[in-house]
Order: sequence, then C-alpha cells, then structure tokens
Amino acid sequence: MPSKALKGHKTGAEDSLRLAELSGCGLLRGSYIPPQALKDLRDLTRYRVKTVQARTSEIQRLAGALESAGIKLDPVVSDLAGKSAGLMAGALTGGERRGRVLADLAIGRMRTAGKLADLSQALTGRFTDHHAVLCRLHLDRIALFDGAVSGLEAKIAVKAAPYQRELGLLRSIPGFGDAVACAWLAGVGPAPHEYSASCEKLASWVTLCPGNHMSAGKPSTAGPVMPAPASSRCSCRPPGQRSRLRGGCRPGTASWCAASAARRTRPR
Repeated sequence: MPSKALKGHKTGAEDSLRLAELSGCGLLRGSYIPPQALKDLRDLTRYRVKTVQARTSEIQRLAGALESAGIKLDPVVSDLAGKSAGLMAGALTGGERRGRVLADLAIGRMRTAGKLADLSQALTGRFTDHHAVLCRLHLDRIALFDGAVSGLEAKIAVKAAPYQRELGLLRSIPGFGDAVACAWLAGVGPAPHEYSASCEKLASWVTLCPGNHMSAGKPSTAGPVMPAPASSRCSCRPPGQRSRLRGGCRPGTASWCAASAARRTRPR
C-alpha cells in the first residue's frame, strides 16, 4: 500500500496515524540504517567537512586583515595558505616590512622575474603591529585546522580500509577523490542497491535530482530539494575537479566561451 497521504487527508496528525497503521501491518519498507562502522565513518567525514570550512573561513579572515593593511596577495598568490604565502605572512608578523625582502621568500614557480616584481609591489603596504597580532592569530588557527584535518584523514583511512573495492569504484568516477569517495561511502553505504530500487531513486534520496512541484494544477521544475544529506553536499567539489580534466570546460577556454555564447544566443 502507498504510504503517501490520500487526497483530502493532508494533515500531519492523519498522516502519522496512517503511517502508524501501515507500520503495524508490516507494509512499510524499512529505511536505511548503516552499521556502526559506517556511522563512525560518517561522523568523521562530516566533521572533516566542518573543519575544512572553518579553515577556509580563517584564511578569508587572514586575507581581510592583510587587505586592511594595504596588502592584497590574491592577484599574485594562488593559495594564501601555501608555503610561500605562509613564509611571507610569518615574516610580516616577525617585523619585516620591506616588500623586496618579503618577495624573496617565494619558492618554486613564484620566483620568476615578473612574479617577484608583482609580489614586491603587493607586499608594500601600511602593516602595523596591530595587523601583526591579528595575522599571527589567524596563522595559528590555520595551522591548528591543518593538523586537525590531517588527523581526521588518517582516522578516516583506517575506518574506510575494509571498503577498498567500493572506494576504488567511487574513485573511478571523474572528479571523485579520496575525500569525496569516503563521504559518499559513508552516506549511501557499500551496497545502495539493497535499499534503493534504481539509480533514480538513489539520486532522489540524496536530493540531487530536481524537485517536481505543482501549483494550481501546473507543474513547475525547481532545483534540488533542501536540506541535502552530507554526501550530496560533497558533490559541489567533483564538478570543479572535472573542469580541470581533459575535455572539461574551464573558464576562459575556447570551449567555455563557445558554451557561454550558445547560452546567450539561445532563444528564450
């Protein structure tokens, strides 16, 4: 029997009574309850996501503190929490204010002639002792979050060790790395076919398919339903990773420009 509410009976109390009757007769399919090992893995993967988000927020605060001192590294430094930027920020908090000396701390590909000149100009500002205190606090917090993420990844690897076959299949999906594969494994389990009749049902369960709403007898297609499980929140990363793969559509490339032009000329 269907568990959905009947027409004309859409109150929460009547729905709950009907569901209780169906459950008492054994006519409701059981929901997915992961085993304890996967529950532990799910807790770790979700906490890792929260820790990474907190680390990103701290990096943005560091960028704001530097910008308030007239130092904007974003145009010349790709990763504000990288080794080169960390050395420069550490030297700034240590008392060094000369842009050329700070730029000379760059390592790797940042030591090109044009990049060093841009770095020297970007690192010249009005950095004070107050900015040094703020940046030191932000750098310490970022280091703390880095250690927490590393520890969580080690624990996740131990918990996910019995599921190497399933993780290998998930990693074969373009854009799925270790973090995303572990999050999906913890979210949907190693055998989603046991409780999901089809891939469409699974996509609906993780709220990745568009919602189908009807108002005044007219159906309207909406975006994915919210809130979404933690596994579907991780799906925001694979599209960005796929854009860096061969055949991807990176911003600024010919394929991206062609797709943008096609969207602009598409009849409305």
